[in-house]
Amino acid sequence: LFFFSKSWLNHRFHRRFISKMASENDKREENIENEEDTSNINLWEKILSEASRSVSDRVESSNAVFIGDKLSGKTTLLARVQGLDISELKKGVALDYSFIEVSNADDEDSVSRINIWQLEGDSGYSDLLKFAITKENIDRTLVVITLDMSQPWNALESLKKWLNIAQKHIQNLSQQVPPGIIDEIKSNQVNDFLSYTEVSTTEEGKNDPSLKNVVKKRKTAEELASIPLPEGALSENLGVPIVVVGCKTDMMVQLEKEYSYKESHFEYIQQYLRRVCLQYGAALIYTSAKKDLNCELFLNYLRHRLYSHPLPSNPQLLEKESIFIPSGADSINKIRVDFKENQTLTNDFDLPFEDVISIPKRLQNAELSSMDPIAVAEDDQEFLIKHRETLEKEEAKDKEKNKSGFLSSLQKLGGTVEQEEATATAPTVPTTAASSTPPTAVKPTSTNPPYCILLLFRGCSP
Repeated sequence: LFFFSKSWLNHRFHRRFISKMASENDKREENIENEEDTSNINLWEKILSEASRSVSDRVESSNAVFIGDKLSGKTTLLARVQGLDISELKKGVALDYSFIEVSNADDEDSVSRINIWQLEGDSGYSDLLKFAITKENIDRTLVVITLDMSQPWNALESLKKWLNIAQKHIQNLSQQVPPGIIDEIKSNQVNDFLSYTEVSTTEEGKNDPSLKNVVKKRKTAEELASIPLPEGALSENLGVPIVVVGCKTDMMVQLEKEYSYKESHFEYIQQYLRRVCLQYGAALIYTSAKKDLNCELFLNYLRHRLYSHPLPSNPQLLEKESIFIPSGADSINKIRVDFKENQTLTNDFDLPFEDVISIPKRLQNAELSSMDPIAVAEDDQEFLIKHRETLEKEEAKDKEKNKSGFLSSLQKLGGTVEQEEATATAPTVPTTAASSTPPTAVKPTSTNPPYCILLLFRGCSP
């Protein structure tokens, strides 16, 4: 009994011990699992919070709408700006879309996007601008107008045409936008124009590196009210920034060789373009995608206007192939001074552009020779009176022809009937073997048509 009781106690003790150890082991494993779950939850929370922070750091996207004539250089310029191979470009569609990633001026980690809209170079596609410039994004939109500087005689006409197209679309759009927004975006253009300041430079002439993160300071409403706009500036305020880009400036050398262009020609062209740009508060920049000239400057200026990045450069007027005049840097007085000092083609500042920069005679003759003569339609009444006599003569000839044809047909028909009657009534001469002459038929005694046919003819009219 003693040994039995001892073994029973030992067995019970071992069961409790094993049960206790098992429960402690289960608790330990549960704690480990809880710690792993907690660590996983913390990891996901960290990832989500970082993603949320990155989204909040993203600046609101903006829009750049490219318009201009066919073959003016839009596609090639965009390819150079986006770092694409310009030798493998393909023709676009009516309205192309792409984008460019940009960093914020204050924080390089925060990234935004410039939506690029490129309209086909035909004014018939202008209705598609409603997809690029909308009432939701008009306050974050910039318009780029490209000009083909290899044909400078068409530059002014092309610029005015596309400015009118953009102005018409924005005016129609302004009817859908509350008046307060239109007034605000127009006020922003005035503010940007008056807030222009040149980039500070060091003694070596380079941009001061200490001003890398300095952006332009916008003026208050009180300051704007006290500062008048220069003469002629922003007389046509569309409410959106405009950048006029002269493309293919590398072709100026060919213009000098083939059409005897001189420095005064190029001076007059840029001076006249500056006058139009001043009216709309637009910037003017010359580029060459082939030589990669001013392409990076153009992209930096887009960042400056859309995201208040530092102004990339001061105005540049010395090199004819790389003109750069930011919005707010020009005035009609500066243009007059440049015209007076550098212009030798004419002394008349108000002379029309086409009177000085006209299509070369060689091209005019080629165009005239290739054109078909213009046909002028004659008045309907004069045409009918002129051809009335001719039509009456033709009608009389047709009647006479029909009458004579009908008579000849009746005569032929009458002769055939008489021959058949004569053949039927003629006596037959019997033939013999000795006879050597063939039998002869009796000739008809009359050549007149039968009486019934004559009555038929007299009763009908031709």
